[in-house]
Amino acid sequence: MKGRSSVSFLYLIKVFSFIGATSFGGYTALVSYVQKRLVDEAKLISEEELLDSVTIASLLPGPLAVNVVANIGYSLRGWMGTVVSMAAVLSPSVLLMILAAEFYQQFGDLETVGSFLSGIILAICAVIFSVVNKMSQKNLKAWWQVVLAVIAATCLFFFKAYLVIVFLLVFGGVNGLLLSKVEASSTSHKKTEPFPIWGALIIVGIAFAGIVIFDDTLLRQLIVVFSKVSVTLFGGGYVMIPVLYNLVVEQQNWVSPEAFSVAISLGQMTPGPILVSATFVGYLVKGISGGIISTAAIFLPSAIVMVLVSNRFEYLKSSNFFLRALQGIRPVIIGLIAYSAVVIFMSDDFSFIRLFLAAVAGVLLIFTKINDFLLILLFGCLGLIWL
Repeated sequence: MKGRSSVSFLYLIKVFSFIGATSFGGYTALVSYVQKRLVDEAKLISEEELLDSVTIASLLPGPLAVNVVANIGYSLRGWMGTVVSMAAVLSPSVLLMILAAEFYQQFGDLETVGSFLSGIILAICAVIFSVVNKMSQKNLKAWWQVVLAVIAATCLFFFKAYLVIVFLLVFGGVNGLLLSKVEASSTSHKKTEPFPIWGALIIVGIAFAGIVIFDDTLLRQLIVVFSKVSVTLFGGGYVMIPVLYNLVVEQQNWVSPEAFSVAISLGQMTPGPILVSATFVGYLVKGISGGIISTAAIFLPSAIVMVLVSNRFEYLKSSNFFLRALQGIRPVIIGLIAYSAVVIFMSDDFSFIRLFLAAVAGVLLIFTKINDFLLILLFGCLGLIWL
C-alpha cells in the first residue's frame, strides 16, 4: 500500500466529498464506494481494515457509515483526518438538506425526482454486488465461511431487529473460533498511539465550550438532544428514527409530524446517511446554524467513541483467539452487505425492466472499466425514460 504520510487533507476532501455525493442507498453503498476508491484504486487501506471498521461500527452506537469514515480518516491522518473526512463525506447531503429545508419553508411542499433516483438505486445495487463479489473472493475461502454469509443474508429476510445482527456477529465469531486455523501475526497491522485520548478530549472540549458560549437556548438544546441520540442508540439510522420522532416532535415540539416525515424521506433520497435528516430538523428550528449544529451533534460523539475503541481493536488482533473469531465475523458482514443490496432493489415496486437494468449495470461493472459515477448518471437518466 502507498505511504499514508503522503495523504493530504485535500485528497481526503476530494475522495470523501465524491463518496458523499454518490453513495445513494445507505451505509452499505458508502462502504462499497470506500472499498472501490481507497482499497481497490488508491490502495491506501486494506480490505481487512475496512471490514474491521464495519465490524466495530456494527457493535457501537451511532450512524455506522460515518463512524467507518471517521475511523478511516483517523488511520490515514489522525484526529484531523477524522474531522476532515467526516466533514467531506457529509457536506454534499448536508448542503442538499439545507436547500430542501429552505424550499420547504418557502413553499411547504417538495416534489421528488423519483424516476431519476430509481435509476440511480439500480446502479448502486450493482456497485454493492460487485464489491461483495470482490470481498467474497478474498474472505470466503472455506465452505463454512460461505455458509455463514448465506445464513446472515437469509436471516435478515425474516428477522430485522438490531439484536439479530448482534446475534449473527456473535454466531460468526463462535464459528470462527471453532473452525478457523488462522494464526495471528506477531507484527501490528498499523501503528497507532497507545491510547489517543488527547485528540478526543480536545474535540469534546471544543464542543463543550460551544454549549457554554452559545447564548441561544435552542442551539444548546439541539446539541444536547442529538448528542444524546448519537451515543446511546445502537443499530444505525432506522433504529434511531422512532426515538428522534419522540424527541423532536412529541417532546420538544420543534417540527410537525409532516415536516419530520419529509426530513426522513429526504434522508432516504439524498446520498449519504439517513440521519442527515437531523440537518433538516435543525435548519427548521434555527436556520443554518441549527442545521450545522444538529449535524455535528448527531455524528461527532459516536465517531469519537468509534476511533477510541478501534485503537484498542488493533491490539486485540495480536491474539490468536480474537483473529480466529474475525474469520467468522467477516463472512457475516459480507452477507449483511449483500442482503442490503437486495433490500435497496426491493424498496421500489418490482418490475422486469428494473431487474433487466440492474443486470445490465452489473455486466457493465464486471466487463468494462466504466466509471461508477458515470454509471450512476447514466442509469439515473434511464430511470427518467423507463421507470
